Amino acid sequence: RDLRMSRGLGDVYKRQEGHADKTYIQSGTFKEIKRFWKYILDNDSLGRIARLNIIGNVVAFIPFGIFLPVLSHRRIKLIATTLYSFSLSLAIELTQLITMVGSCDVDDLILNCLGGLTGYIIYAVWYKIIRRED
Repeated sequence: RDLRMSRGLGDVYKRQEGHADKTYIQSGTFKEIKRFWKYILDNDSLGRIARLNIIGNVVAFIPFGIFLPVLSHRRIKLIATTLYSFSLSLAIELTQLITMVGSCDVDDLILNCLGGLTGYIIYAVWYKIIRRED
């Protein structure tokens, strides 16, 4: 299966096969997401890698999306949270590119932004519930 040479959080396979010294740049939008999506429900190692990549990239940024508005005392709103998520993710991806560790993937930017956005939505719902109770 072509997923074995996947990037992002799926770098585990490359390390096991001795290809960890190679750096990859994925520039095709949704290319990796589509490829991972085919295997996400599989109950084998490829399915676990797919779930880790897609879900992991989203979940990793949820706390960022929650704590950014909390720490700013609600001054940072939805758009700004998404832009900050994008900026942090871009910094991570460029670091991977420069240091030649992992892969620089456009899809990771998308998934990380989705995580930051999800975190902000969780925060906004929580804030409305707490505000209603007061």
